Amino acid sequence: MNRVQKGQPLRGNITAEGWNAAMAAAEDLAGRKSSLGGDFMQTFRQAGIVLVKNAGDYDRGRFDVLGIDGVAITASANLEEFQNRIVLSGDTPAAADHTGRFVVLLEPIAAGAIGKAVVSGVCPVQVDVQKEEDEWADVSDDDATALKSGSFGGAAILWKESGTGKRWAVVRVSNLRRDVAVKLTGNAEGGGKYSGKLLTDRLEAAASGDLAMPEAMVEGVDCLFLNMEEDGLPTHWLAAGGADGYAYVEGIVVGHTEETPPKPIVMGHGGKARLAYPATIGSDAEGSETAETTAWRRREKSTGYVSGDCPIEVYIMTRPPVYSESGDKKFYCFLRKALVAADGRWDAIGPEVRSEIFDTCEHT
Repeated sequence: MNRVQKGQPLRGNITAEGWNAAMAAAEDLAGRKSSLGGDFMQTFRQAGIVLVKNAGDYDRGRFDVLGIDGVAITASANLEEFQNRIVLSGDTPAAADHTGRFVVLLEPIAAGAIGKAVVSGVCPVQVDVQKEEDEWADVSDDDATALKSGSFGGAAILWKESGTGKRWAVVRVSNLRRDVAVKLTGNAEGGGKYSGKLLTDRLEAAASGDLAMPEAMVEGVDCLFLNMEEDGLPTHWLAAGGADGYAYVEGIVVGHTEETPPKPIVMGHGGKARLAYPATIGSDAEGSETAETTAWRRREKSTGYVSGDCPIEVYIMTRPPVYSESGDKKFYCFLRKALVAADGRWDAIGPEVRSEIFDTCEHT
């Protein structure tokens, strides 16, 4: 890479200044390759475009989707190659393993071959549209030909063809949304676990008027909701249909169930607690002289609507006994009935009820 002097003869029409500038650029490039590796600048010209190895058994076409399982070249196998050129390894997507972890191919890649793909950025791709209102997409279980729309996902849908089913769309990959709203529809088998429906579409709530969920949102796919407040308990505190109505909760998608098709697993807390069919502890009328042994503990569960994780009505004395000296010469106590939700929160306290406890006339 020798420099030349002004006036020195050169082949063609190139000038000495042009030749020297070209030599300087070549030296700079050689220095970059020496310190960063030969393919570094080529590979990272666009950081959102990476190389990916098709580790599956089938050839894949342009704009197909691969779920990322790792890298084709590990640091332990070849540190210099790992540092200089990232090559991801992908296979047919599985919702349980690849949600939020996928690439869109920019060129056809045969089985076992390496090609370019989008891991972050805007690109065209086919989306299996479940509802026209969906604004997010992620991998479709065991389908490499398209993403699947929903109320959450690793790609924001910027535009899509109208209708449902597989439609061409423009998405922004690596725009993961995991926070979701859920309508609880029933108790699952385990304590603190509930069946539910993910809510999709945009809210249309106005500042006026009381909140009336789902506020124009629509029900999406089935999910499993885990209430963190019931961790380790056999209980079901939250309203999940019937006379209790439905609890609407917010949570984070943390995984998928192992069933087919897999359901999103959402972890969260809060929501409306059960109030229907409360058990009653105490009374406002005279009862047996024997002490009642019924107990209620919100962290325990017993069969049916008796005690434990069901709501309760409990009578409490709110004033000391009163003697009606100018009236019927009787002693009275004053009671109120309180309604306690299944999760232990007080929901209502009724008006006082006067209850006779002693008639002095009968003992004169």
